[in-house]
Amino acid sequence: MSVTYLKAGKPAADRAEEDAQVAGAVAATLKDIETRGDVAVRELANKFDRYDRETYRLTDAEIEEIIAQVTPQEMADLKFAQAQVRNFAQAQRDSMLDIEVETLPGVILGHKNIPVQSVGCYVPGGKFPMVASAHMSVATASVAGVPRIIACTPPFNGVPNPAVIAAMHLGGAHEIYVLGGIQAVGAMALGTETIDPVHLLVGPGNAYVAEAKRQLFGRVGIDLFAGPTETMIIADETAADAELCATDLLGQAEHGYNSPCVLLTNSEKLARATMAEVERILTILPTADTARKSWEDYGEVIVCDTYDEMLTVADDIASEHVQVMTDRDDWFLEHMTCYGALFLGPRTNVANGDKVIGTNHTLPTKKAGRYTGGLWVGKFLKTHSYQRVLTDEAATMVGEYGSRLCMLEGFVGHAEQCNIRVRRYGGINVPLVKVRPTARRPNDQLFDPSPKTTRRIAPMTLPKTPSMNLTGKRALVTGASSGIGQGCAVALAEAGAHVVCSARGMGRLQSTVDEMAGQGFSAEALSLDISDLDAIKAGLTEQAPFDIIVNAAGYAKHTPATETEPSDFDAVMNINLRGAYFLSAWAAKAMQDAGIEGSIIHISSQMGHVGGIDRAVYC
Repeated sequence: MSVTYLKAGKPAADRAEEDAQVAGAVAATLKDIETRGDVAVRELANKFDRYDRETYRLTDAEIEEIIAQVTPQEMADLKFAQAQVRNFAQAQRDSMLDIEVETLPGVILGHKNIPVQSVGCYVPGGKFPMVASAHMSVATASVAGVPRIIACTPPFNGVPNPAVIAAMHLGGAHEIYVLGGIQAVGAMALGTETIDPVHLLVGPGNAYVAEAKRQLFGRVGIDLFAGPTETMIIADETAADAELCATDLLGQAEHGYNSPCVLLTNSEKLARATMAEVERILTILPTADTARKSWEDYGEVIVCDTYDEMLTVADDIASEHVQVMTDRDDWFLEHMTCYGALFLGPRTNVANGDKVIGTNHTLPTKKAGRYTGGLWVGKFLKTHSYQRVLTDEAATMVGEYGSRLCMLEGFVGHAEQCNIRVRRYGGINVPLVKVRPTARRPNDQLFDPSPKTTRRIAPMTLPKTPSMNLTGKRALVTGASSGIGQGCAVALAEAGAHVVCSARGMGRLQSTVDEMAGQGFSAEALSLDISDLDAIKAGLTEQAPFDIIVNAAGYAKHTPATETEPSDFDAVMNINLRGAYFLSAWAAKAMQDAGIEGSIIHISSQMGHVGGIDRAVYC
C-alpha cells in the first residue's frame, strides 16, 4: 500500500491548539450570556457586529420593508431554491411513518414521530450572506411541523441582508433576530429577558459557532457539529481534469481561512497539474485572499496506488463534502461509509448542494460523518415509543418474564411492578426466578449467615436469619410451585433442610425442584392436592415425619361479589380451611408420634388483595 502526500496541511497539534483557544473564549462568552442576559448580548453585538438597536427582533413591518428590497428575479430564484429543498424534505418526511404493531397476542407496541416544539436556526452572514442556510434550516423545520421557529443572522455590511431575511420569512420563521455569532446561539439556547430558549439548535457557522453548539449540547439538542466548510475531491484521469479539480477545491476554500480542501487521486500527473492550476486560478479569483489562506494551511493533495486505498483514506478523513469524479462513481457510493454528502460525477458539484438542488447543505465536519449524517427533516422530529397490554393473559405472561428478568439484575422493586399484575390479572403468583446459590461453607452448610446477603426470589427479597441452621431437618412446603410458597421452599433449602415441595400439578413444580437441585439444594417434588383429604393422609403416611410444615397452598377467585358461585365458595373452603386444618392435624400427630418438636406455618399469599362490590377475592 502506498499513500503519498504531495501537499499537507497544518499539523494536527497546531489545529488542536487553535481549537483549545476557541473553546476557552466560547465558554467565557456563554457564561456571560447566561449571567447577564440581554445586556451581555447587546455588548457582544456591538463589539463583533458593530450593530445596536433597542431590540434585535425584527417587527413584521420591518420584515416587509426589508423584503421589498429584493428584486423580482432574486425573489423568483429564492422561491425556486426553497421549493427544491421543501420537496425533498417532504419526501423524506413521508418516508417516516408512525407504526403500531401487535408483537404478541394482546401486546401493542408503537411509535409516533412528534415535531420538536421550538427550534433556533442560525444562518451565517457576516462574511457572506448565507441565504441558502435559511432554506436548509427554517424551511425544513417548517416541513417537519415545528410550531415555533426562530432564526438569527448577523447584519451584513451593517444592516440586515434582504435576501436572507426574505428566505427566513418565506421558510416559515416565526421570529427573526439580527444577531450573529456566539451571542446568537447562546441567546437562543440559554434564553434572555426578551428571547425564550429553544429546545434545538441547528445551522452551520464558523469555528466559534460550532464550538458554542458543542458546549450547549445537553442544555439543548443540536443538529450536528457543522463547523468550517470541508471539501474533498476524489478523482481519476478518466472523469476529471486539473481545471475541474482546482475549481471545485477553491470554490469551497473561499468560505473562510480554515476550510480544509483535499484532492485524493490515483494519478500523480493529475495531482501535480491540479496544484499548478490552483495557483493560476488564485491569481484571478476575487476571493483569493481567503481561498489562498485555506489552501496554504489546510489544503492537501494525496496520491494512492489503488481505488481501495483511496476509499480507505476517504473514510478516514470523513470530509463534509465529497465530490467523486472517477470511472466508478457508483462503487464509491456503495462502499463509502463516512462523509457528509456525496456529489457523484462531473455534472454536479458542491455548489449545487449548497444553494439549489434540494439536499441539505448543513453537514457534519471534523470527522463527525463517522457517526451522523447531515441536517434533514428527521432532525426536527422525535420518535417516541408507546405500549399497551390489552388482555389479562398478555399481562400475566409478560409479567412473569419481566419479574424473572428484573430479579436477574437484582431489581426487587421492578420485579414487584410485574408481580402485582401477574397476581391481579392472572390470579397466580410468580414463577421461580434465577436463584443465585450462596457459597458452600467448609462444613457443607448451605446457608451463609453473613447479614449482607439476600435471597433473590420473587415477589420479595428477605434478609437471611443468621440463627437459622436447618441441616438434617425435613420440611414439607405446599403451594411450592410459585410465589411465596416457592420462596419459602428456597429459603428452607438454603438453610440446609431437605425440602419436599408439593403442589396440585407436577409441571411447574418439577421445574422448581429441578432448578433448586441444579443450585445444589436438597429437594424433591410431591404431587399433593390438599382439597383431597385421602391424598393428604396418604402423602403424610408415605413420607417420613417432617420437622417443618409450611402450608402456602391456597385458592383465590377474582369475581364480583354478586357473581360468586357456590362452587367457588366450596373450593375456597376445601383448600383454605378444610384441607389446611386436616393437614395441620395429621402432620402434628406424626410429629408427636416421632417425638419431634416441629413447626407448622400457614401462609395466605393473597391477603394483599382488596375486595369490593365489583371485585371480591376469597382466599
